[in-house]
Formats: sequence, structure tokens, C-alpha cells
Amino acid sequence: MNITKIQYSEDISVCNAYIRNWIYVRFFPAMSAPDEIAHFISAYKISNKMLGKQATVKDGHVIIRAQDLWIEDVDGEYTFDKK
Repeated sequence: MNITKIQYSEDISVCNAYIRNWIYVRFFPAMSAPDEIAHFISAYKISNKMLGKQATVKDGHVIIRAQDLWIEDVDGEYTFDKK
């Protein structure tokens, strides 16, 4: 096989991947699936348990990072405890 032909084929594949990725991101933005928040929260719970940390507070809410509070409380109605 010709080396330039292989390089051209790889370049086309990379460009194709970038274009498909851009289209996917535009049509399916983050947090657009109905159960996506549940997946994030369950990942936090599992990682807290694996790290040996407390996973939930008394009322059952999963302990997450402060900058990610919007994931669990999208309506802004919950009063968060300290632990």
C-alpha cells in the first residue's frame, strides 16, 4: 500500500470523527436525558463508599461536592444539612 494513501485515509477518519462528535454534542447537550442526574448521584454515592467516606446524610440525600449541589437540587427547594 501507498503511505500517502494510508495517511489520507487516517486524516479523513479523524475529520469524520470530529464532525460526528460536534453534531452529537449539539443535538444531545449534557443533562438532556431524563435520568442523567440519577446516574451522577449514584456515581457520587458509589465513589464515597469506595473511598470510605460517609455516602448519605440522615434524610438519605447523597453527599456531593459543593459546586455540584445544583445536580441534586434543581428546583432550589432543599435546605442542606452539614452532615
